Amino acid sequence: MTAFTARTVTDQSVEYPNRFLVDGVSKTITTDFGTVTAAGTSINKAYLQPIEDALAELCQVGHTIATVRTDLGDDWLLCNDSEFDFDTYPLLRDIARADMNGTVQTSTALDAVTATEIKFLNGYYVTIVGTYAGGTTLYYCTTLTGTWLSTALGDTYTDITYQNGKWIVYKAGSTALAVSGAINGTYTVNANIPAAFYSNTHAGMNAVIWDESSSCWAIVCEYGMYTGADISGSVWIERVDASKLASICVAQGYYIIPGEQVLWYSTSLTGTWASVATNLGTSRQARQIIYSEYYQCWILLTNYSSGNAGYVYYADDFLNGSWTYSLGTGSGYQYLYLVQLGNLIGLRLFNTTTTPGYFKYTTSLKANVAWTSITPAGSIPAYVSIIDYKLIISQPGATTNRITYRAMIRTPAYTSDDDYKYIRGK
Repeated sequence: MTAFTARTVTDQSVEYPNRFLVDGVSKTITTDFGTVTAAGTSINKAYLQPIEDALAELCQVGHTIATVRTDLGDDWLLCNDSEFDFDTYPLLRDIARADMNGTVQTSTALDAVTATEIKFLNGYYVTIVGTYAGGTTLYYCTTLTGTWLSTALGDTYTDITYQNGKWIVYKAGSTALAVSGAINGTYTVNANIPAAFYSNTHAGMNAVIWDESSSCWAIVCEYGMYTGADISGSVWIERVDASKLASICVAQGYYIIPGEQVLWYSTSLTGTWASVATNLGTSRQARQIIYSEYYQCWILLTNYSSGNAGYVYYADDFLNGSWTYSLGTGSGYQYLYLVQLGNLIGLRLFNTTTTPGYFKYTTSLKANVAWTSITPAGSIPAYVSIIDYKLIISQPGATTNRITYRAMIRTPAYTSDDDYKYIRGK
């Protein structure tokens, strides 16, 4: 914020401030003040603009003031490290820093079933009940603590998405994919998925997206990326022919698919794809890439060649192959996934059998500090999601309170014996 310096405003002074000239012929009255004895303050753009800028800064969401007043109204929130209504203060929600100090709350709504990862799609919290290997029933609810309803999927699936008006369930490591027009409708299997989607025991679908600019679907498989106009159709065109493709990122005008020691990229889903080496060695296989608006950089997740450890790197430009190391996890974790919320970057880790899942996070990615760990109790594994500015942990291994959650955005903390500090919220 540019500092504003108070200025003295003076009036113009004239020799005869109250003298006027009356013309009886033309019947007009004009001023006749004589000479100007003091110019006074010139009120023009150069003078007024700093005032406008200072007022605009003061009115910006996120601006803080210190005062002993307590009558500022609901546009201002006390900086006392408290949670606030995200819908009432949406702009403050988007600029506030995230952390993990929110009050942990619980939900027993899914204690009777083994919920896996919870997602929020088209106004519903959803989860496929089962194990890491998949489930046959979809549970859904508009709130975390409400009454969850269920619908049968007809087969075993590991993941769900909602895009372009369609609910889609699919299974990693196979060609199983089914589509429904309603969350509780009939999920119809696409029996026309090409055999190329599943070329060996390590293949299968890892991501499904709809791309509005290309008006087509994309399916990322272990051994290729394919596009098609109809998710239920049989016509699919291979766009990327490579091995161990794991996910897809759409950010900063690029489509990026990690695969082994390279990143495949294009500015068009159906256009020409190229690859750039990560230069991290053969033991670091690229699995996921995201872009952080907060840190203005790319964040890359790799795992060890044997698939049991994770490593996180970041770079300002993914094309130059120069990555800075940020995190290395211990062994024994086969399923890793990056999540982000503003300044908070998190990594979900879990195994399938004996190693408890946990969550590692940092709120200072580029500060070269150790990441903090959270180990949910009674969870083998633990599924972690960030939804609606909350960290949500689904713990199918627990006997009660299988869902825990906490708000990750709150007002800043500030204490003083002499005054109060407020932040503008709207």
